[in-house]
Amino acid sequence: MFFKIPLDTLRFIQNVIPEDVIKIYIYLGQRYKYALSRGIKYSFSIKEIIEHLGLSVGDKSRNFVKDGLDALMNNGLIKFVSYREGKIPKLRLVDFSYEYKTNFIE
Repeated sequence: MFFKIPLDTLRFIQNVIPEDVIKIYIYLGQRYKYALSRGIKYSFSIKEIIEHLGLSVGDKSRNFVKDGLDALMNNGLIKFVSYREGKIPKLRLVDFSYEYKTNFIE
């Protein structure tokens, strides 16, 4: 699935967000758009993101992905909720934005 990222948002993420976090943003955007087209909710795990990025499984990778998700959420690019599926922690993507949140008035 493809989606367009507005130029201002692209400039922001290129200037501020590390390359692997940009990959997380694009991956989640593609999955979210696909799920919406099918009328389903998209859920994912930290492990899924780690595997997508090709990182080794471990605390350093988990912390990197969690920090990246926090950065995307804090800048208004994604919104997710945490829940458990049995004993497995999962995240449900409830919103995906093409516009980043800014505090400046142009």
